[in-house]
Order: sequence, then C-alpha cells, then structure tokens
Amino acid sequence: MKNVTPIKIYIILCAIFLPSLVFGQKWVADTLVVSFGKSAIPNCTFSIGKVFDSRSGSPDFLSIFEHKKWLYFPVDQVVVVPSPLAGEFSQKFIAGSDSVPLYGVNVARFVINKKDTNRNRNLSLLATLEVYNVSNTGDSVFFGTFYYEQILKQKKKEMLSLGYVQIIDDWARRFVSDIVSVDAGLTALNPDNFYHFRRGERSVNKNLYASVEMFYGFNFYGLDAELWFSEPEASQIFQRNSGAFRFVNYVNSQSVALGRQVGRWNYRFSNNWLFTNKVMLLLGLNRWKDHKQVAHKFEEIFLFDASMSQQINYNKLDKTGFVFGVGLVEDLHYVIHRKINFNVGLSFNCAYKF
Repeated sequence: MKNVTPIKIYIILCAIFLPSLVFGQKWVADTLVVSFGKSAIPNCTFSIGKVFDSRSGSPDFLSIFEHKKWLYFPVDQVVVVPSPLAGEFSQKFIAGSDSVPLYGVNVARFVINKKDTNRNRNLSLLATLEVYNVSNTGDSVFFGTFYYEQILKQKKKEMLSLGYVQIIDDWARRFVSDIVSVDAGLTALNPDNFYHFRRGERSVNKNLYASVEMFYGFNFYGLDAELWFSEPEASQIFQRNSGAFRFVNYVNSQSVALGRQVGRWNYRFSNNWLFTNKVMLLLGLNRWKDHKQVAHKFEEIFLFDASMSQQINYNKLDKTGFVFGVGLVEDLHYVIHRKINFNVGLSFNCAYKF
C-alpha cells in the first residue's frame, strides 16, 4: 500500500462508482411544451363546459418517454400542454352560438405514447372520456364513455411537437363527429362504427392479464406463462403485446425460452367471445436428454423458436374475471447443426383479467 497515492485512490473510486452513476441513473427530465392542437375546432356545433380531469399526476401532463441526451445519456422527456388539460378541453370545443348543446367531460385517461422505428416515429393517443349532457339548469345527465386509440406515423426528421399537435387535431375532429353522431342516434343504425362508445356505461381501467397456456402435440408438449397490461378495447380489431416464458418438452430435449414482444392480434365478434392470433419469437436454452451418452457442441445449447397460436377465448368485454380459450398451436424451432423441426398441437388457455 506504500505506492498507493491519493490520486490513485481517487481514480480507483471513480472506476468503481462512475459506471453506476452514469449508466444506472437517468439525468434530470427535460420538459417539452406542445399546443393542444392548432386551435379551436371551427364550426363546432356544441360546447364543452364542465371538464373534470380525474387522472393522477400533473394536470398538464401529456406524455413521457426516454431519449438520449448528447447521443448517449438517458434522459426522461416529459411532454406537457401549456395549461391544465381541463382548461385546454374547454377552449378547444367552443361553438359560436349559445343555443347549442352543452356537454361535460370527465377525462379518465389522456396520454400520448411515442415509439421509434428505424425511419419513423409512431405516436398513439389513448383516451378514456366520460361525457355528460348538461341542461339549461346546469344539471348533468350521464351520456356514456368514449375509448380512443388514435395512431399517427411521423418521419423522424420532422419536429416532434408537430406530431403531437397533428394527432390531437385528428382526434379532436373525430371526437366532434362522434358526439354529433351519438346525439343523433346513429349508433343504432351503424353500431360497428361506434364500437369505441359505451352508452350509459362508466369508464374502465386497463386490465392486467396473468395467463398460462398449455399445449400438446404428437412430438411435444409445454406451457407458456405471460403477463401484460391491456388497454380498454377501442375497436373491434386490436393488437396487444406481452412478454412470455415458455417451457417445452421435445422428444430429444427440453427447453426454456423468453420472448419480449409477443404480438396478439384480436378480433371480438361478441360481448363474450374473442378470437386471438398470437405470434411469438423466442430465444432459449436446451437441455439434451442424451447428453450423458452423446457429446453435443456448445452451440447446441441455444434454441431459436417461432410459434403461432389461434384461439377462441371466452373473454367478457370490459369485465374482469377468468378467461378461457382453446385452439391450435404451431411451433417451429431451430438448433444450430440440427434440422428445423415443425410441430402442431392443441392449446388450452386459462387467464385472469384483473
């Protein structure tokens, strides 16, 4: 220790603690202020008076995502509107006359998520809005709940704030059309176009799914364990993603695998029944059953798996409880130095929707 100087001690301490300080924590969040659309909706045939924001957190919050500052350091980017969201709603929907219908809104959810791909920027606006009909005396009568899942693709080279403004304006025009159509009773004439509206029903939150799916085929059997959050259904056809853990027993081996982005494409054809097509890409590890008799190369421990399943699920719309499903599963797995194997079997799903 005689040759250890204070400077060397300082360098050693920096080498130990600097990675945790830089990589283990995010820097202070940046704030981006965007307009709630370009302006008020022109020629609006109604007004929104009472607006109550029942969301938790900051009243001007709109979005949060992570970005890299100086191309390296992770920083939370918080997106807000100039004033509380309740006031922005009232200013957005104003009619030019006083003799128009007046509505109230409870904002149960209003958030914009951002996800980047190689070339594009994908924005998704998720909103849950309870609407009230306000009489001339000021009394409020509950109307129903709207669920929105608005999507916008934007080039990365375009300003991010313009994307937020555009998706809000796109949603606002749709919201105006929805209010007018629902008030005119068009939901009964064309209910498929108003799948996102629940007349007389209060808003529901997103659900947490805990699922176990068992499958069995001629040459294999196994199970999937999955956990994911699902937003309320805003359209008859919708997609959700989950993470998955899989165990499979094959003729010559057993494997465990993980999948991060498991795609689920859903089609609801009644209030109780849902068709789901699930697509999985997984990376796993093999345990060979004959490893005591046969020498296997190190690379053969890795498994690449692609799988699909089609199921009919008993899944009540907007209700919590048990979910049951039955269908088919197709499994294609590959191990280095081995042939690609393809198996087909039956699948049985049991989940609980919190």
